[in-house]
Amino acid sequence: MSYKTTVVVIGYGNELRGDDSVGCLAAEEVSRWNLPHVDVYREQQLTPELADRLSSAQVVVFIDASLRAEAGSVSVTKISPDPRAISSGHVLDPET
Repeated sequence: MSYKTTVVVIGYGNELRGDDSVGCLAAEEVSRWNLPHVDVYREQQLTPELADRLSSAQVVVFIDASLRAEAGSVSVTKISPDPRAISSGHVLDPET
């Protein structure tokens, strides 16, 4: 049976940098849940090539480590596209 993806979860970070891998580890855990209509991806970094995967989603969840949050805490931030954002293609954040 085919279905339209309604949620995309992207966990990203550098697995070689210890705690920066939290996004990838969280994505791995979400993937184990085998949720219907949810596609989960682990990425080293955000790239323009992800746009195709995101285009069919109603909701996208980005999971990443943060230097601004207290250790062990979780913060949720609603984001919107930033039309002023300039991207080099080498470093992206969810708004770009």
